[in-house]
Amino acid sequence: MRELSISESEQSQRIIHCIAVSPAITLADLTAQLPELDAHKLRQLVTELCRQHVLELVRQ
Repeated sequence: MRELSISESEQSQRIIHCIAVSPAITLADLTAQLPELDAHKLRQLVTELCRQHVLELVRQ
């Protein structure tokens, strides 16, 4: 499996900030708040972080 990464620390900080400010943020809202990031890669990253138990998937 390919390793997923965010190339710039500023992007990483923005992702972490969005999730920290709104822990129950939807993936759609996260991609809307970070339009400069590739939505597909962001979904892959979030999915992988859930698999690694870094993030928790919450279904409403």
